[in-house]
Amino acid sequence: MKTIDVLYFVEHVSRELDTACIVKYLCETKYGLSVKIASLPLEVKSVIHLFQPHIVALPYLYSAQSAKIPPIIKHWKDLTYLNLNYEQFFSKINKKFRAPGDSFVRNEVYHHVWGESFKEFLVKNGVKENNIFVNGNPSYMLYQKPYCDYFPARSDLAKKYELNERKRWLFFPENFAWAFLSNARIKSYIRTGYDSEIAYENREFNRKSLREVIHWFNHIALDPNIEIIVRPRPAVRRDAYVRKFEKELPNIPPAIHIIKEGDIREWNLASDIVVSSFSTSLLEAAVADKPIYMLEPYAFPDWLQAGWYDLVPHIRSRDELENICRQEPDPLSWQPAQDYVMRTALSKGDAIANIARILYDLRQVRNTPAKYVRSRLIPQVLVPGITTRSITKTLRALRSASHRSMANRSEHKANTRDDALDNDFTDEDVNARIKRWELILQNHLPE
Repeated sequence: MKTIDVLYFVEHVSRELDTACIVKYLCETKYGLSVKIASLPLEVKSVIHLFQPHIVALPYLYSAQSAKIPPIIKHWKDLTYLNLNYEQFFSKINKKFRAPGDSFVRNEVYHHVWGESFKEFLVKNGVKENNIFVNGNPSYMLYQKPYCDYFPARSDLAKKYELNERKRWLFFPENFAWAFLSNARIKSYIRTGYDSEIAYENREFNRKSLREVIHWFNHIALDPNIEIIVRPRPAVRRDAYVRKFEKELPNIPPAIHIIKEGDIREWNLASDIVVSSFSTSLLEAAVADKPIYMLEPYAFPDWLQAGWYDLVPHIRSRDELENICRQEPDPLSWQPAQDYVMRTALSKGDAIANIARILYDLRQVRNTPAKYVRSRLIPQVLVPGITTRSITKTLRALRSASHRSMANRSEHKANTRDDALDNDFTDEDVNARIKRWELILQNHLPE
């Protein structure tokens, strides 16, 4: 077993791997720390037997029972855990659902946050203030110099994906993932605390909204000067998205390109207009000075609202979208959202370099707070009120759930394959990315 300083888990390659590679590069070149990057969906079972880290960095950690997390916490004792909190701009319902869920997360974990607002949210929900690092959003940092120089040019994307570079590119990073959820997946969310009534309402809202947007795009695609790039969410398979379009349309127009490859940042940087539903990718596009618009074919329910929605112009009809595509978009449509991001998520300097520094500082701390007792009785420790009877009941429920329908088994296998396709990477992949990043960073190392 190899002893290392940091084990850095990545959930979604497209969202996190580049940032992780930069952090690894800075940790090793500036601070002399050894860093292993691993896939959270795919590599937990293997890395826990191959490495002995001092620090484990995770993309999320809502409770010790969060998806993919229990084997990690059960296996390693007396470690320092850093929750990178890769999602912090929540709607009302998700903010409640994503609150720290147990004493382990509240007392024994360090938390990386983008700004004071999320720090206040964590403190209000019981997290120790001294365990919170206010830093900034590393993903948004990638839109600024020198990091943005890493991504391919528009001409390269046009050649690779057979797009007309001279046309206006409408980029749609979708956020209708709930439209694709099975009953089994929704029930799993409900078991972990999601409101049961809202869960099914959320799926229906996403389904009808997506159907309407598909028909909007079908009409907009008639414009000979438009290319529409649809990017499915990381958790949604491309073929599932294609089937949605095929179900609604007799034929998918040539101007509509459903592309899951590549990095959302390269598309935000290369496109002319960015539209989405309620995705925070709109905030990313605002940082890139791109015209942004929020698609709202149906009014958002109250529980889906978030404070930043009012900072983005809303499109509520096909005609409004058509006008945006035909006319020159408002060059300042992104300004309120950009100001908000700079104030709330990029106010502490270089957020990526700061993570490397945080890891270095944590490595220097000898009496870290992660002295939590972990044993085979961990559920009784981490979730107060659990008894032998409740454990037996839970085991019976799990056995019953294992006899799921054939359709749910198929979906599970398909999702697993999708994880393997989208989130699988090797050490060679990591090293190749770091070499590319080194060309960008070697003359721009933060002080």
